[in-house]
Amino acid sequence: ARFAESLVGLVHKGLRRADSETCIFTFEVTPPLSSLSRRLRPSAFRRVAQQLVASAASAVLQHLRQAAFQSHAQAELFVENCGQDLLAALSPATAVLEDAELAPLRPLRDSCSLLALPRAEAERLLEELRRVVACAPVAPTELVQDPNSVLRRRQAEGMQSA
Repeated sequence: ARFAESLVGLVHKGLRRADSETCIFTFEVTPPLSSLSRRLRPSAFRRVAQQLVASAASAVLQHLRQAAFQSHAQAELFVENCGQDLLAALSPATAVLEDAELAPLRPLRDSCSLLALPRAEAERLLEELRRVVACAPVAPTELVQDPNSVLRRRQAEGMQSA
């Protein structure tokens, strides 16, 4: 747990400069993470990787929620650092994890993709998403938690009414 915490500390450190410099995470996180991957047993490194991916993604998303970019250039740098650069920096960890264990990175990738959109397109997409949520017969969180249960319940409802 200490290894992952210290690596997440490096992510926090990089976040302070993520909108002003490039390749922050590759410079800060990759060298110690690569060293750990060579020095720890595979099972121990896997645990560190799981904790690191979850905590790093959470830290970046939390930072993004509070970020106020002064210019489009700052937002672009943030997207570059917290998108491709962070994924590249975490590659020693992501290489040993299953797809399901990489789930914490999905909201981060989605957020970076949305942040990279031009303002007019982002506003249009936000309006469309609001319409979808308003029209949805099922709460979006219910679909995300277990889409199969929603489908099974709808199928059962349809069979009962038939």
